[in-house]
Amino acid sequence: MSHRYHNARKVLPRDVFDVLSKALEGKDTYLWVPGSRKLSREGRNAYVAALHREGLTALDIAGQLFLSERTVWRILAKAKAPSLPSAPAPGRPRSKPDRQKEE
Repeated sequence: MSHRYHNARKVLPRDVFDVLSKALEGKDTYLWVPGSRKLSREGRNAYVAALHREGLTALDIAGQLFLSERTVWRILAKAKAPSLPSAPAPGRPRSKPDRQKEE
């Protein structure tokens, strides 16, 4: 997967560039514009797992897909055990399923 960077001034119509520049207050920035084949979250997660099976490290995958390393590890953990629930936030008890009272 290759990432291509383009200079907005060279590829956008002048009026679109001016609107973007104004919205970003003239700051230099990277702007991601998804392609027509953008990945769904499930597709992205499957791609992360496939890259990991090919031997890429979580850090390599994170850099390649512009994700945090932590996000990659979460995706890989979920792919390994998809039926396990996520852990509750620190300090919050795990919610209990509603049980119907037997009468």
